[in-house]
This record gives sequence, C-alpha cells and structure tokens, in this order.
Amino acid sequence: MVKVVEDSTHNGINRTQLVGTEDGRLFVPTYDWQKFFAAHGKPFKGIKSFQHFKFSSREPGICYARQTTTSDLDRRLVLEASARELSSPPFVPPPGLSRERQKYLFDNIRQFVKPEFQDVVCPRFE
Repeated sequence: MVKVVEDSTHNGINRTQLVGTEDGRLFVPTYDWQKFFAAHGKPFKGIKSFQHFKFSSREPGICYARQTTTSDLDRRLVLEASARELSSPPFVPPPGLSRERQKYLFDNIRQFVKPEFQDVVCPRFE
C-alpha cells in the first residue's frame, strides 16, 4: 500500500502516515469536526463548483476559493469569529471492529493471511 500511495504522483508529494497500531496506540487523533462546524461554521454555498481552496493562519475563518486555476479568488467567511477562540472539537476514540466484523474476518479472511499475522489481522472474536 505504501508503494501505491507514494508512486501515485509524479513528484512524490503523496506520503503514507501510520494512524495507529494494533495495540491501540494512536498517532493521528480524530475529532468531531461535523459537530464543531454544525455549531460554528458558515455554509459555503456552491462549494462543489470550486476546485482550489486556500486558508491562512493570518486570516482565521476565511477561505479563498477558485473554480479554476485562472479564475478570480472568492473570499468566504467559513467560521464564526467566536469559534476562532476555541481549541479543537471533542476527540472521537476509534470504535474498533464490531463483533460481526471480527467474526467475518476470522471466518472468511483469516485463511488468506500468513500464519504469523493471523492473530493480529484476524484474531478469534470475543
């Protein structure tokens, strides 16, 4: 998978990032951005027609957008001023696999996994 991602651009700009380990260590935390923006965000009407976006720490809450690389920049307020004082939204812990998914992996996938990795990838479900 690493090779696929890193070879996906000519200049090698795409990089892989390990987000966590089997033992539960988390390197890239997940936050509830949906709830945060529902409470503090401003709608960006027509967002699907834009292809290029620019944000700057010098202008928190402002988004500059272009429909094409040569079109004019459109300046939009996307975050209420009061939200700029907040830190980050609440952390969302990874839910883990459901019992149903664990059973599926064990029953259907385990046979295709090298024996030394079976207990990591497809352990017996609890």
